[in-house]
Amino acid sequence: MKYAAGGAPRFLSGRLGPEPAPVMVDTAGLPLGVLEGLERPVTELDLPYDWVAVFYSDALTETEIALNNFLGEDELKSIFQQGCVRGSVSRVFETFNDVVETWFPMGMSDDLTLVCIGE
Repeated sequence: MKYAAGGAPRFLSGRLGPEPAPVMVDTAGLPLGVLEGLERPVTELDLPYDWVAVFYSDALTETEIALNNFLGEDELKSIFQQGCVRGSVSRVFETFNDVVETWFPMGMSDDLTLVCIGE
């Protein structure tokens, strides 16, 4: 997978199955549209056939679960692992969706985008 980072939240990547070994992938950089003509380096990430990547907008980490309590990297990795253990990309997505519906019953403070890719 090739990507050019633009200040989006770090994304998760790991292996489907019982040992996902999730990593948070760096996406540091200026947001799109900040500087005209800004060139971005392209990063290549090798994703073998049994890996999955989860991209999400900042609404997931910037919406309060409870007073001053937000989803952090440890919680995101745990949710990711639960989904990966279930064995498919669609199960990873379902696990994140279940968390959103359960932990944020009143909705989010911003629009949420969640994308899971893999095989």
